Amino acid sequence: MDTITSMALLIGVYCGSVYGGSITAILINTPGTPQSAATTFDGYPMTQQGRVDEALGWATFASFFGGVFSCVILIFCAPQLAKFAVNFGSIEVFALICLAMMCIVGVSKGSVMKGLVCGMIGFFLSMVGRIPSLVPTASPLAAMPCLQA
Repeated sequence: MDTITSMALLIGVYCGSVYGGSITAILINTPGTPQSAATTFDGYPMTQQGRVDEALGWATFASFFGGVFSCVILIFCAPQLAKFAVNFGSIEVFALICLAMMCIVGVSKGSVMKGLVCGMIGFFLSMVGRIPSLVPTASPLAAMPCLQA
């Protein structure tokens, strides 16, 4: 399979899985993917009111048009965004992490502290092996020569 066909396949599988995650979020209040977590806020209450068809229809509509719109925007904005992202320093990365933590706290239902702790655990797990030039063996797997690229 050539590169373009394989990328189209992967993008199709990804988009289908994101849409499929909204079906379980609407019907049984369990998001199938992290992107579908917000769908549980409106979709499941619509199901309880007997408006399943409407909820699934809106999810399909939003998934299709959101995907097409974001693809068009990405085509035009990706080069400028890449030029901007290359200049990110430690201050900008810190600000981005703070923004992410605020978003996690904002969508946390019930216990805000639990959402913040889970976000911080995810943050710390993502930092393992992050800067190999400064910390050559940040992960036990990084010390194994067979796993190094």
